[in-house]
Amino acid sequence: MAVDPIAHDGRSPRVPSGETTRVLVELRRPALGDRVAVSHLDPAAQRDYVASLNGEVGALLGALRAKGVRLDGVVQYARVWHGFAATVRTADTPKVQALGLRVEPVRRFYGAVAGGRPPAGARPEVPAGPPGRAGRPAVALLDSGVDGRAPAARGRVGNGPDLSGGGPGNRHGTVVASVLSESLPRSQRILSIRIAHREGDTGGRSPTESTTTDRLLAGLEHAVDPNADGDASDALPVALVAVNSPYAGFEDAPEAKAVRAAAGLGTLVVAPAGNEGPGAGTFGTIGSPAAATGALAVGATAARTRAVPRVDVGIVSPGRRAIAHGILLGGRLRPMRLGATSLSGSSEASPRGAAGATGESLLQYLTVDARPKARRRLVVVPLRGRGGAAPPLADRAAAAAQAGAGALIVCNPEGGEPLAPLPAGVAPRLPVIGVDGHPARALLEAANARGAVAFVSGARNRSGQSRGSGARRYSSTGPSYTLAPKPDLVADGTALVSARGGVAQFESGTSIAAARVAAAAAILHSRRPTLRPAALAAALVTTARGAGGRLADGTGRPNLSAAGRAGILPSTATLAFPAQRPASTWTAHVDLLVANTRSTPAVLRLTAVTDDRVHLAVFPNQFLMAGRSTARVIVTASAATGIPSYATGGIAIRGPGAPITVPVAVPVETPPSPVIGRIRLIRNARAVAGVTFAAGSVRRGRGGIAVQALRSLTLALVDSRGATVHELTPVGGAPDVLPGEYSYRLPGTTARALHGRGYRFRVTATGTAGGSASAESPPFDHP
Repeated sequence: MAVDPIAHDGRSPRVPSGETTRVLVELRRPALGDRVAVSHLDPAAQRDYVASLNGEVGALLGALRAKGVRLDGVVQYARVWHGFAATVRTADTPKVQALGLRVEPVRRFYGAVAGGRPPAGARPEVPAGPPGRAGRPAVALLDSGVDGRAPAARGRVGNGPDLSGGGPGNRHGTVVASVLSESLPRSQRILSIRIAHREGDTGGRSPTESTTTDRLLAGLEHAVDPNADGDASDALPVALVAVNSPYAGFEDAPEAKAVRAAAGLGTLVVAPAGNEGPGAGTFGTIGSPAAATGALAVGATAARTRAVPRVDVGIVSPGRRAIAHGILLGGRLRPMRLGATSLSGSSEASPRGAAGATGESLLQYLTVDARPKARRRLVVVPLRGRGGAAPPLADRAAAAAQAGAGALIVCNPEGGEPLAPLPAGVAPRLPVIGVDGHPARALLEAANARGAVAFVSGARNRSGQSRGSGARRYSSTGPSYTLAPKPDLVADGTALVSARGGVAQFESGTSIAAARVAAAAAILHSRRPTLRPAALAAALVTTARGAGGRLADGTGRPNLSAAGRAGILPSTATLAFPAQRPASTWTAHVDLLVANTRSTPAVLRLTAVTDDRVHLAVFPNQFLMAGRSTARVIVTASAATGIPSYATGGIAIRGPGAPITVPVAVPVETPPSPVIGRIRLIRNARAVAGVTFAAGSVRRGRGGIAVQALRSLTLALVDSRGATVHELTPVGGAPDVLPGEYSYRLPGTTARALHGRGYRFRVTATGTAGGSASAESPPFDHP
């Protein structure tokens, strides 16, 4: 019995519809990293425990094979997760579930890097730090592998195991490794653990490098135990998991459990928040594994840009007139009058070309067959095409110059993300102008009319653009599905990366931002090697420089100097209250543990930084702590009816060393109920052969597309009395279900066993932040 999604988001994982599927089977005993006081186990005890977990998996595998269950490609886990991965026949999954084990399909994870628009002056930040320990890598990079011939990675990256299953592709891993190498001191090295490979080119888009849950788990197992002897005392201090699974950030997902277990063994996991922000055409919250408790989730901010001149542009066409104020992004500009075109229709050299092709790819405009329209004209193009694609601005400028255009205007009607200047040397003679907001839309419409004429002023009044403080619009924002405040930190999300052959290319994405934060974590660990992962994360988060909104920018950018001097550290990087209901006045209390990391006594002074929507208080607010001790304080949050949905604040603590501020989050909302559509019966002749239904929802808004995923989805066949005849949790106890149409067909053996009247299918869905809903099909008879 299997439930197969038949309509899904194009990038998202889906349950295989064939005869076999790759699943993860979780056993009940805790993994090594989940053992209580695992840090006190000696190497022999750790090896013995890992051997016992592997023995338990081996016995289970033997029992399943004895039942006739075929298991291919088995991979066992014991250090960060206890269980195994295997490819099984879909029809055999009920036999595995019958043992009371949690079974779920593997999901896909994608690299969070895409070609970006190049901000002038952007250079990777290179934080200064002390030399790392010779011979031991500072960071494990779990990605698609690294091209050792890339200039930035040469001599800095050591190759670990290839867990990707083979195949081509190392572009994403090479880009991330280059940024990581540039951000680390020369003496610190990187261990590349290949878990992803190229999936191929589909739909005219770039090849995608992706991985699956089972490979990610195997990569973390190696990061915490590089020599694979069962003793995790050689765990690397930082693991950068540079991939992301959108719409999958759940606390009990296998990779979320693995992140927490890795921390128990001494490895801090840093991960990108994801590139599903509102500017990417979809709005998704923090992806996995960044959403996991214990993971350091990193969002991307705008990079440094130089001062740019302002330009006035006007376009006149029959019946239309548009005026806009833009900025000169590149090239030389003088006042001019010239014809204007948007290149939105078929070109004169290709009259049968598709109409409305205004930016899906470079082949649809500013190519050889665009010259009859582009030559000596002002070319107006949108920032993004109909599918949300945004070819790099440098490529557009070069193509426009080749087509003989007099000037190029790039319009961003959405606004919200400043267009960045071109680097020196890209189409130096072609004026390239950027326009945002409603005037951009008016320019596009006016330029699309026949006979349009443009007037362009000279450059004037240089306008300074400093480092952006807010998150890039592609960067996924919080809270997470569990209403946790994420991301934790932000960093520049754009980098100039040197490729083979001396070619420099700009890249952008939250993976690049995560690489910079992973480097900061590794440097901080080299300065304070006694800090465990939770304290390492807390030091970075509570001393960060504020960047903007908490749910978009976290607590800001890492401040290594302050993090290295902080003598008082909390037990958790962020203090999150349980979700409160807004129906009445409420008061909630949580405990905050703080540690004095120094050997001398310290006087602590605590102050609540209160959000104007929620009142925070702390008790006691001043006390004396002994050296190397821990104290408990009580934080109280209270508010009245009608408080907005998510409030943030902080607890400022002054003691020895740098002051810290522990971020506090108070979600005040009623989680939305999951959505189940009408259940329709599938008939074969007169007999019912199965059922189809929709689950989840997609809401469209000005900010993009909001996807309401489901935490779990179950389907049961019940008789006329309501008793369950047959039940199945769709391959995976909790498959992180995306919205879509789902179908189910009765297996022949089940159908033949049914006789009677009043059978119904019952669908039950659980929401991502609580709440549930159920629906039933019309009753039917089975002969």
